[in-house]
Amino acid sequence: TDGLEDTWELVDQGSLTALTGTVVVTYQGPEFIVTEGSNKTANVVLNGQPLNTVTVQVSRTSGDADITVSPSELIFTTATWSNVQTVTVSAAPDGDTLDSLATVRFTAPDFIGHTFTAQEYDTDTDRTPVVGSDPGATTLSVTSVELTGTLSNGFETATWICWGDNDAGMISPNDWDNAVYMGDIRDGGQFSTIVTGMKTNAIYWYRCYVTNAAGVGWSDAADMFCGTSVFGSDRYDDVHVGVNFVGSAGTNGTLEPSEVAGYIPQTNWNNMCAANQNDTLNSVIDSEGNVVTGMSVDTSVGAWDARSFSTASNEVSSHAKLFEGFLEDNEGAWATRIRVSDVPFANYDVIVYLNSENNGYGGIRLNGGGTEFYAYGGAYPLFTNYTVCDDTVSPANSEFNTVIFNNVTGSTLDIDMSR
Repeated sequence: TDGLEDTWELVDQGSLTALTGTVVVTYQGPEFIVTEGSNKTANVVLNGQPLNTVTVQVSRTSGDADITVSPSELIFTTATWSNVQTVTVSAAPDGDTLDSLATVRFTAPDFIGHTFTAQEYDTDTDRTPVVGSDPGATTLSVTSVELTGTLSNGFETATWICWGDNDAGMISPNDWDNAVYMGDIRDGGQFSTIVTGMKTNAIYWYRCYVTNAAGVGWSDAADMFCGTSVFGSDRYDDVHVGVNFVGSAGTNGTLEPSEVAGYIPQTNWNNMCAANQNDTLNSVIDSEGNVVTGMSVDTSVGAWDARSFSTASNEVSSHAKLFEGFLEDNEGAWATRIRVSDVPFANYDVIVYLNSENNGYGGIRLNGGGTEFYAYGGAYPLFTNYTVCDDTVSPANSEFNTVIFNNVTGSTLDIDMSR
C-alpha cells in the first residue's frame, strides 16, 4: 500500500563491491627501488570495511628470480581492514651488474588489486653521475631559450641547470647567477628549463650539475669558459674572423686553434704581434679554419708604444688569454692603430676588446669618425666576464672591456684609439 516495489537481493561477497573494494598499496618514493643484498617494504590496507574476511594474495608474477616477496598472503577482517600490514621485497646478491626488474602483484576475490614494478639497485655498478649539456640550448625567441641536459650515468640522481652571464665554474651551484633544481632524474633521462627575459646582444653560459651518493658531476670540459654559449644575435650565425694580439704574454696570451674565446665565442683565432708591436698578418683564417682570400691586418700604420700583458696570475681560461696580451697606446689622439684591408663582407660588426696597464682609459672609433666609445680599464684588471661599453661621453668614467660597432661597411677598416 506504500506504492514501492518490495523486491530486493542479498549479495554474499567478501568485498565492499567489485567497483569500490580496492587493495591499497603504498611505499616510499615515486618508484619501488630495492638495493641488492637488502630489502624494502610496502604497506597494504583495504580502502573500506568488507562484509567478510578478505585474503590478499601477494606474488612475484614475472621478472628477476633474485627478487622475492613475503609473506605470500595477508588476511584482513572486518575489524582489521584498516590496520597496515607490511610486505617485504628482497633483492638477493647476484653476480651480474644489471638493475633487474620484477612485477609484484596483490589480488583478492572481488577486489580491485594492485601491481607495481620492483627494481633492483645493483651494488656492483659504478653510479658516479655523468651529465652533459646536450642536446644543448634551443632558441625559442629573441629573449628566451630552452636549456637541456642529459644524465648518462648515476641511476637516480638529483639535477640542476645553472646559468648566467658568466661561467661560474664547477665548484658549487650557489656560485651561479641562477641554479634551477630539476628534481631526481634516472640515467638516460633528459631535463630542461626555459629561460626568459634575456638581454639582446648578450652572451650567456650554462652548465648542468648532478649529485647522488656516489659523487657529483658537471657538464663540459675543465676550461670553465668552454661552457655552452646559449644566446647570440642571429647576425652572428655566419663566419667570424678573430685577431688576438699576443703582446709579450707569450703562451699565456696565445690562443690555440681549438680554443673558444670571444664575446661571440669562436675558434681559430689569428695570433699576431707576438714578437713585435709593428706586425702584418697576410694570411687570415676565419672561425671555420678557412683562409679569407686577400684579407690582411696591419698594426704598423700608426706608432705603437709597446706590447704588454696582464699581471693577473690566476686567469686560466681561453677567454682570459684573449685579454692577457695586448698592444699599448701612448701616442697622439686618434692615431690609426689597426688597419684591416680587403674585408670581403658587405656588412659586418666589429668587436674590439680592451685591456689596461695602470688605470688606463680612452676612446675607440672606426675609420676616422662616427660614434666614439669611451672606457676606463683599471689596473691590470682580472677578466671575469665581457662588459660591453655604452659610454659615448669623454672622459671615460666606467670600466668596460668590450666595444661593439654594428652594421659596418667598407672593404678597408681602421680602428682608431685616443688615450
